[in-house]
Parts: sequence; structure tokens; C-alpha cells
Amino acid sequence: MDYSKLTDWQLVAMAKDSDVQAFNEVAGRYRPLIISIHSKTQALDLDFDDWFQEGMLVLWKIIGHFNIARERAFGSYLKRALINRRRDLIRRENALKRKADEPLLSLDSFGDGMSMTMMDALALPDDVAMVRENNIVVLRDLCSKRERALVVLTILGKNDEEIMALLHIDKNQLHNTRERVRQKFHR
Repeated sequence: MDYSKLTDWQLVAMAKDSDVQAFNEVAGRYRPLIISIHSKTQALDLDFDDWFQEGMLVLWKIIGHFNIARERAFGSYLKRALINRRRDLIRRENALKRKADEPLLSLDSFGDGMSMTMMDALALPDDVAMVRENNIVVLRDLCSKRERALVVLTILGKNDEEIMALLHIDKNQLHNTRERVRQKFHR
């Protein structure tokens, strides 16, 4: 049988019935589409072989779901499925990038001892250094510039009016910034 003369929907019907040659013919016909979608994807860290394998998995899956009675539009159905798969992979990759590499520190984990350690003149130098280092890590990795400035000004003993004037913010912005800092330290 000459598979190259069959229509897409005929090949899909045969591939649905586990005809490997029909599947290979469909894959060959839509290989340029898979390549095209890969070339338009800069945000995804997949090499061509990995993306092509993803494309074949998508193709296999949609062959099982495609309504053969339609007799048309298989190409657009496949294209939409490939674009959706690309979007899913990008979202998963971005979600992994947002995860912290190391456990997050919480000021609550120190209990009342943290504020006491910083204020206690009799505290051991190693304890003070460790608390300062932990605070620096939290501030550097989690807080924005405005949030860091708020923390520094608060540590320096500035009141709300002075902080608002120095940061050029109003009372609502000060409150919101302070709440964001509090939430980040409570994570």
C-alpha cells in the first residue's frame, strides 16, 4: 500500500488501529510543523531531539483523540496541541526557576532570641555574626530595593515620617511595603 497517497484522516484512522507505517507517514508529513514550532521557542531549554520526541508523543496522543469523521483540520488540531504542549513545558520550566535553591529562613524560627541576640551586648560574636549573615541572605534573595531600604531605615531607628520622606512614598505604600517584608520573612 502506498501511504503517501492517502489523506491525513485516512492515515490517522489507520494509525488509530495501531498501523505503525501510517503513524510514520503522518509523522513525516508534520515533521516541518514540529521543527517550525521548535524554532520559534527561545524560552524553552530543550534541544531539538527532546522537542521532537515531545512532538511525537503529542502526535500519538492526539491521533487517539482525533475525530476521524471530520475528515479535515488534522494539521491545525496538531498545531494547537503542539503549541499547548510547548506552553506547558515553558510554564513548568519557569515554575522550577522560581523555586529557592536553599531552604528559606524565617525570623520566627529564631523566636524572641533573634531580637535579643542583636540587642544583647553580652551575646557571643559568633551568634551576632550568624544572625547578621542570615538576615543579609534573606534581604538579598527575597526583598526588592524598596523593601531592603525600608528594613535598613527601620534598623537605623527612623520613624515612619522619615522613612516616607526618604523613600518618597505615602502612608499606604509604606504599609504595603512593610507587609510584603513581613510576609517574606514569615515564609
